[in-house]
Amino acid sequence: MRSDARRQDVTLPGTADRLVAGLLVLTHAVLLAWAAAGLVEMAWIDTPWPPISNPLFSNAMLLLQWLVVAGAALTFLFGFARRWPRLREVMTGWYLVMAAICAWQTFFTLESEWRFAAMALEYAAYAGIILYLHRSTYMRERLSGTPG
Repeated sequence: MRSDARRQDVTLPGTADRLVAGLLVLTHAVLLAWAAAGLVEMAWIDTPWPPISNPLFSNAMLLLQWLVVAGAALTFLFGFARRWPRLREVMTGWYLVMAAICAWQTFFTLESEWRFAAMALEYAAYAGIILYLHRSTYMRERLSGTPG
C-alpha cells in the first residue's frame, strides 16, 4: 500500500448518513436509560420493573458495567450535541473498554451456549459504529469543531 493512499469515506447519501447518526443518538439514549435503570436496581432491590441485571455478575462487575455504559452514552450524547472534535477517538476508547468487559463476562461468567455468538455480535456492532464515526462524511463534517 502506498503511503500517500487516501482513506475512503463512507459514501452514504446525505439523508441516509444523517439517519444513521440519528439512530446512534437514539441508541445511546436507550443505553443511558438502561444503565440508569441498572444503577437504580443496584441501589434499590425492589424496583417497579423486572430485574435487568444478570444475576451471574458480581456487584462489582455490575457497577463497572453500568458506569461504563452510562459514561459511554453520556460521552456520545454530549459530544454529538456539542460537535466535539475528539468524539470519534474517545468513543473508540469507550468501545474498547466495553469490549474488554464483554470478554471477561463471556469467558469467565456467562454460561449460555450462545455467549460467544452474542460476543461476536457485540464486537461487530462496536466495529461498525467505530468505522462509521471515523469514515462517515456527515460525522467528519459535524465533528470538525466548527459550528454549523
